[in-house]
This record gives sequence, C-alpha cells and structure tokens, in this order.
Amino acid sequence: MALAGKAVMINWSNVAPEHRDQYYDWHDREHIAGRLTVPGFLRGRRHLAIDADRDIFNMYEVLDLGVLTGEDYTRLTRNPSEATRATSKFIVDAFRALARVRYSAGKGVGACVQTLRLEAQPGAQDSLETFLCGAALPALSMSPGVVAVHLCVADQAASGVVSPERKDRPTIVPGLAVIVEGTTVAAVRKAVDAGLPADRVRQHGADDTYISGSYGLQILMTREDIGR
Repeated sequence: MALAGKAVMINWSNVAPEHRDQYYDWHDREHIAGRLTVPGFLRGRRHLAIDADRDIFNMYEVLDLGVLTGEDYTRLTRNPSEATRATSKFIVDAFRALARVRYSAGKGVGACVQTLRLEAQPGAQDSLETFLCGAALPALSMSPGVVAVHLCVADQAASGVVSPERKDRPTIVPGLAVIVEGTTVAAVRKAVDAGLPADRVRQHGADDTYISGSYGLQILMTREDIGR
C-alpha cells in the first residue's frame, strides 16, 4: 500500500491569491504540524492547483478512520486557535471527506497529482468500486510516470460532523476520490485521460458528477518530522 495509513482526510478548497501567504504560514506551521501531533496522524500534504476547479488540495494520511473520529482529534478541533479562526474565513467552496482507503498501489510520493471526485449512481456503489479496484486502477498504476494510485471512499456520517473549527465553513462531501500520483503533470493527465475517461467511468456506475483536477505538491510533512 502506497499511502501511509488506512484512512485519509481530504479537502479541496479555494483560497484567494491575496490571502495565500497568510494561509501558507498558518497551514505549514500550525495546521499540518498540529495534526501530526495527534496519535495516528502519519503524514500531511498540501498541493496547489495547476488546472483544477479548486485552488488547494490537502491530504492527511492516518492509521484508520477511528483516528479522525476519536477523542484526541476531536479535542483539537473543539478549541481552534486565534490563528485558525482568523485564517479559516479565507477558506471557501470546500469539498471535504473523511474516507477509508479502498485501494492503494505503488511506491513513493509523486510531485504531481490528478484527483477525481466521483459519485455512484443509486445502487451502483459496489459495481463502481469493483471496476476501479479490480481493473482500472491496477492498470493505471502501470502507466509511465505514475508512481501511485488510490481510491478513497467517504464515510458520510463521519464526514458530516461539523466541529467548532469548521462551523462557518460549509462543505460538500464527495462520495469517492481517485488520486493518481506521478512525476509530471503530463504523465498523470495522460494516464487518467486514457484509463479513466468520464464516459468509461459512467458505464461502470458513476453518475454525471466527474470532476478532475491536476495539482503540484507544495509541502509534505511526516509525524517523524515533528519529533526532530
């Protein structure tokens, strides 16, 4: 498994260019570092859009979903800092999911990622996941320039909990997320265009929701980094 844990917290959102310096400073020094002090948080990343409908894509890899619903993390989100309160107002138009890792293959971390947000047609969740895990993603993982591929499936109940930290930040929960990591933007785009075109995914149970975007890695931090 290429991801560090069995669950993730993933988030796509907009932050206007004039607020990004403040956002980056807060996210680097407080948000990522603070999350990684919580037992079970293993790795945090931030990506900036290259060609996408949202400016920022963040991903936190955790031991399992219980980390994201447990008391240690909940306690942290109940008491947002002044910096968090001040910066949160700049984060808008968010998609966010607490999700189980359904499939993960590859080695290493890519400099670029292509993300897909998907929803299953009614009654087609199992067939869509079977197609992705059994055929599409294993083939995608072998594409030139691709280093890892992942399927993350949202836990709707866990994702729907609104903490004090997020009470003024409405979010949409995407049902499924495919994340393709690679060495170049061209590599991940080509792999997704060839292996997961929208019409093919719909034939296997996805609805008309199909949002693809490419991002470049800005920062990656591990739990071990915090202890140094």
